[in-house]
Amino acid sequence: MLVACFVLPLAGAVAFGAASSVTARFGAGSDEVPSWTEDVRPILSEHCFACHGPDPEARASGLRLDTLDGMVAGSVLDLAAPEESELIYRVVTDVDFDHMPPPEAGRALLPEEVDVLRRWMESGAEWEPHWAYAPFAEEGETEDENGAAACIDDFVEAALARVDLALSSPAPPRDLLRRVYFDVIGLPPSADVIAAFEADPSEEAYAAHVDRLLASTEFGEHWARHWLDIARYADSHGYTIDGGRSIWPWRDWVVEAIAGDLPFDQFTIQQLAGDLLPDATRDSIIATGFHRNTQVNQEGGAKDEENRINAVIDRVATTGSVWLGSSVACAQCHTHKFDPITHTEYYQLFAFFNSTEDGGVSSEPSLLVPQSDGDTERAARWEGQLAAAEDAYAREWNAASEGWTLWQPERATGSNGPELRPEISGAYRVLGQSPVFSTYVLEGPAPGADRVASVRLEVLADGGPGRYGRNFVLQDVRVASRKVGETEWEAHGLASARSDFDQDTSATGGNHYPAASIASGEGPGWAVSPQLSQPHVIELVLDRAIDMKDRELRLELVQEFGDQHTIGAFRLGLAAEASERPPVTKEWIDAWTALKKVRDERPRMPSTLVMRERSVPRVTRRFERGSFLDQREEVSPGVPDAFDHFSDGAPMSTRLDLARWLVHPANALVHRVTVNRWWQQLFGTGLVPTENDFGLRGVRPTHPELLEWLARDFVEHGMSRRHTLRTMLLSRTYRQSPDPEETRREVDPKGTQLSWRAPRRLSGEVLRDSMLKASGLLDATVGGGPVQPPQPPGVFAFTQSRKKWEPSEGSARFRRSLYTRIWRSSPFPFFTTLDAPSPGFSCTRRTSSRSPLQALALANDPLVIELAKGMGDRLLAELPESAWVERAGAAYRLALGRPATAGEAELLAAHARRIADQRGDAAAAAALSRVVFNLYEFTHRP
Repeated sequence: MLVACFVLPLAGAVAFGAASSVTARFGAGSDEVPSWTEDVRPILSEHCFACHGPDPEARASGLRLDTLDGMVAGSVLDLAAPEESELIYRVVTDVDFDHMPPPEAGRALLPEEVDVLRRWMESGAEWEPHWAYAPFAEEGETEDENGAAACIDDFVEAALARVDLALSSPAPPRDLLRRVYFDVIGLPPSADVIAAFEADPSEEAYAAHVDRLLASTEFGEHWARHWLDIARYADSHGYTIDGGRSIWPWRDWVVEAIAGDLPFDQFTIQQLAGDLLPDATRDSIIATGFHRNTQVNQEGGAKDEENRINAVIDRVATTGSVWLGSSVACAQCHTHKFDPITHTEYYQLFAFFNSTEDGGVSSEPSLLVPQSDGDTERAARWEGQLAAAEDAYAREWNAASEGWTLWQPERATGSNGPELRPEISGAYRVLGQSPVFSTYVLEGPAPGADRVASVRLEVLADGGPGRYGRNFVLQDVRVASRKVGETEWEAHGLASARSDFDQDTSATGGNHYPAASIASGEGPGWAVSPQLSQPHVIELVLDRAIDMKDRELRLELVQEFGDQHTIGAFRLGLAAEASERPPVTKEWIDAWTALKKVRDERPRMPSTLVMRERSVPRVTRRFERGSFLDQREEVSPGVPDAFDHFSDGAPMSTRLDLARWLVHPANALVHRVTVNRWWQQLFGTGLVPTENDFGLRGVRPTHPELLEWLARDFVEHGMSRRHTLRTMLLSRTYRQSPDPEETRREVDPKGTQLSWRAPRRLSGEVLRDSMLKASGLLDATVGGGPVQPPQPPGVFAFTQSRKKWEPSEGSARFRRSLYTRIWRSSPFPFFTTLDAPSPGFSCTRRTSSRSPLQALALANDPLVIELAKGMGDRLLAELPESAWVERAGAAYRLALGRPATAGEAELLAAHARRIADQRGDAAAAAALSRVVFNLYEFTHRP
């Protein structure tokens, strides 16, 4: 079958093998024409863009050098006489005042860099768009009769030929099989599987292994680990309290989606906006847990809105790096210094995520996750009852306040620390610090209320009536108004006040707290004990009505009784006349009682954090210098113009619109980022080494035509992860030897030119899973809540909230590492020692370090000791009467998939015999196993 390999000229990208310095390409005698994107812009980006780039606020002298129009407008180019151009003069002059960059910057251009600028102007100063943001190029077809994988090899071999290299010989069958097993499923093949492949190492046999691995659940588990890094997954909320959370059902959704080869467009859409799909299912809503992996601040006094905004900022940054491969976060405080992302465009992206129901200090909303058919029925029944009860409550609540205009001004504060969070219902929920006393101040215009003669305060049982379910004492209500634009407030008195219920404990030695005392100014104020489980209302009639034309209203709720007796949730209404209806209706109280009963009957089953859109979107404004305390003009949802070369210009308003835009077949940037990251997982480094920065400061692709072909092939095959990975795995490039000849190693010491495959150390998770498999203890159960393998004592000694780590009992402690519980404040130490990332941030690529601590962990960590003992017990059980040499050989087969050499077996046996003489066979077998677990061959994939 002939497979098209599209040779695509990716504008501005440099092919691998192009000389690493401009001197080599544009030296004496060279007639090569410099490219704007490849040669000129990197020079200007490094030396000039900070002061003459995209950011208008930082742009000096109004000169812009990141666009040709800016250069022309600034009159810095002279194509006819480059030597006389302002640009060349400024970078070569000896006059310090004129020289650019300024001498104090310490970044003068090299002579060869100046020559590039000169040659570029001499050639006509042709300008090109940045390669990453450009659409897919027109395709020119070549064909390879050997299939799609051979297309990869065609591109790589063409690049290698430019530096006089070629692909190395194939890896030995055993090395190749171990490599593909570790890369695809994160587990080693057994000795029997390796032996069978060594007997038949044909292309067909290898392809059959690849297909079987890619169709396995283990593939979903292993590649889910990469995605969990990206999603900053953890089983806790973060910050110093770091309370536990339940979001593991989302993790299980990821495993199932990857194992089932859910197309990447659906994989994206469901995670970013599965709740907004017209046919949303429980599974698609669970998928939205991706962006619920943000942290929740449960510390005392934490500000809900501040932390909610922090979560939205995190979501914008994560979306930018994961899908756009861009440092979008750099535009939070100002226009991006290098990439074409304006300050306003950042907040247009922000707006997509700014209207979800979750807050900054609470973990809701969550979704029930049934574990059986019976659970499914119970969950559906309860959710139906809850929806009906909520509708009935809202209906009766609004009926009780008929005739009143809802008032929810934006300016709402509480003295001494509490935060007044506006709710969709028009109410305020009081969060954060709970002071001894506080005055709530609300002020702003009153749209819909032309005249105000009466004020209604509803104190709600949902979050109240007092903070934390306590009583409250409202001592005074102060009303004032002013003309818009003025600074002085005009006070208005109260003529009367009435309520549905007044606290009166005078008969038992207490006080009477009547609503009337607020109007008269005599008495302790208004309170409602013992009726603390239902809503209450006080209505206040002003001594004179206020004409609200061009005026704004101010209300102060004074609560200075002490003992934290402050209101927990409330809603305000305004009326043109005093109401004659009862403040509270029986139907409203009954509806609240019924709703509370349903909530209290929530079925006991697992749940997971999910995204849920507000019925009323929030207004998004640009934050001046990134401060949410300084919000300026309103912005609407949108995407950066520089990235949007394909949409029809229709307005976008929801996360679903954004998700569909991201995975549109024509969104070449996203598809380049995606296939590059998968290449990185298999080869160690992406074709674009800066995998999370495809911008102007990122590294250009080493093999641009290959990257472009992979991205287009990915789209044309339905965005199938399985297809793209299979194509990579079947290529000769992937199957190269891990042991190159010396001359090749000299030219390509780390294999970055793809002329051979350098071994890589396994991650902590894969190492532990390999030990589990070798020991025979691996519990292959898929999915479920987190488990706790053994870890060293004292891990929580330096955290604010010291937690107990009781190792799981039975086989649960031997489940795959994917299921190990992750606390953000103290992640599992064996994994972090071996470079697992912090779960507080999105990680698109793990670093690989070498440290003495890693050697100590591999030798002495409790989990290594336990699993070495497990393999030792297995050796003794399977070879009870055998000599230590035979047991050493068996250990090699179990752990490495090959027999030990005579020398290896004897050396290991001698070690075991010495320990057996001192501490017995069980200790010797465990020690023998621990040595094998620390071999380079065990800890590295070939």
